[in-house]
Amino acid sequence: MKMKKWISRVMAFALAMMMVLGMNMSALAASTSNLNISGTKANGKVEAFKLFNRTESTVNEKKVVAYTLNDKYAGYFTQTGQVGAGKTGDALSAAAYEYVSGLSSAEKATDLSNFAADMWKWLASQSGMTADKTVTATAGTTTLSLEAGYYLVFPAGASVLNGAAKSPAMLLDVDGTSDVNADLKSEYPTVKKTVKTTADGTDGAAGTVKPGDTITYTITSKVPDVSGYNKGYVFKINDTLSAGLTFKELTSVKIGDSDLEKAHYELINPVDDAQKLTLELKDMATGTAGSMTPNTTVYPVGATITVTYTATVNEKAVTGINPNTNKASVTYSNDPSTDGTGTSEEVHADVYTFAFDIYKYTLTNDQQDDVAGNRTGLAGAQFKLYAAKGDAKGDEISLVDETNGVYRQAKDDKEDKVEYITTGNTGIVTIKGLKDGTYYLTETKAPDGFNKLVGDIKVEINHLTYAADDTTNLESFDITYTIPGADHSTTVTVNANDGKAEIPVRNNAGTVLPSTGGNGGIVFTIVGVAIIGVMMVSSLVSKKRKNAK
Repeated sequence: MKMKKWISRVMAFALAMMMVLGMNMSALAASTSNLNISGTKANGKVEAFKLFNRTESTVNEKKVVAYTLNDKYAGYFTQTGQVGAGKTGDALSAAAYEYVSGLSSAEKATDLSNFAADMWKWLASQSGMTADKTVTATAGTTTLSLEAGYYLVFPAGASVLNGAAKSPAMLLDVDGTSDVNADLKSEYPTVKKTVKTTADGTDGAAGTVKPGDTITYTITSKVPDVSGYNKGYVFKINDTLSAGLTFKELTSVKIGDSDLEKAHYELINPVDDAQKLTLELKDMATGTAGSMTPNTTVYPVGATITVTYTATVNEKAVTGINPNTNKASVTYSNDPSTDGTGTSEEVHADVYTFAFDIYKYTLTNDQQDDVAGNRTGLAGAQFKLYAAKGDAKGDEISLVDETNGVYRQAKDDKEDKVEYITTGNTGIVTIKGLKDGTYYLTETKAPDGFNKLVGDIKVEINHLTYAADDTTNLESFDITYTIPGADHSTTVTVNANDGKAEIPVRNNAGTVLPSTGGNGGIVFTIVGVAIIGVMMVSSLVSKKRKNAK
């Protein structure tokens, strides 16, 4: 019996020790939750500041949650005018909790957002203040493993505010057991870009042009919230022009509806790469390193940034489906404590210019059908190109000979222009640098031995079709031509597999016309002489007979 009691006591002691050890192990191994923030971009940082510690227990089968202020952040609440001014210890913690929990109703959403903004500015102003958890952001979703607590989370770089948000900073409750999923309440800086191809035209994602045209590009973005960027804030708009475009001039920089003074921006146009431009907005945060403040007088948070400049279309402009592209992006600060930067995705606005071929030919064998294998190119045909004026032929278009049978619309009066287009031995010439619209081709001289066309060839470049998911991406266009004397027009659809359409122009050799005084007269002369000869012989024979009698 004594042995049984002793064994029972040992077992009870062992069980008690296991329970104690189990409790201690639980205390040592604090539980964590995954905080998943969607919409993040790579290379920036996400910082989490644990404002309140969180404990949870069960009383009468009811979950009870308690929050205590983290001493690290007590200084914010004890500032003059704040709820914890003059308080310490439990009284300070209770005052801070009562204030923040009082912002939980829907009616207090704006106040809660203001608190997040103000708390972040205070954190950023504290020398040596470090986050309780910092991770490098990843593209798509960034995950932080956090102990239970009430956190202010700051996604560096996401500084463009959405809706009623007052700050990029987010306030999130983490229970330490279940995952928390959150979406960014702000955006990363981005740009939009449009192009206007005529002075009185409208802005769009794409347009058609000709060499020498001046086109206007407009880039827009928004003023970010630069609070807490104690090293200053970098904001640069990057612009890249394709080879067929030449920068002309910066026409305006606006913040909202107001022109930005030149002292607040710098246009950088590298000498070694004239196709790349950078516009840097300066003084978005002012002061000295470590105590910068947002310059909201010049740059109100959320205001629209509008940059407008012009460019000209040059002789290198590509033709057809391929665009002449202008790309833009923005480089911005993405780390409040360093000089780190991120770059937005590129956006682009495209312009297009067109071309078509003329194939001057005759039939190799007049007795066979007009098919590709029965055509011979003709050299020496001459043409002029005219623009349409209403429904009729208008002014002649000046063209430049780029050699090898290629003619381009002249970009200005300084270029050497040809009097007419002339076909070479292949019979094929290319005319490029054309906008969409209607044109007229006039044959001014036919090849030797061939008849010139009577009337003009009407050429229409139209029916431009852009991709449904990208209004800058031209997928196809039509070239419709009407040959003089034809009873119908012909349409060629040009798509990604073609660069241009060919307009076949047939010439017929002249037919020899009938004339008087030719071979027919000679026949009659010979017959006449023969008849006279017969009559003379007959007369002589008749005289001899008479003499014989």
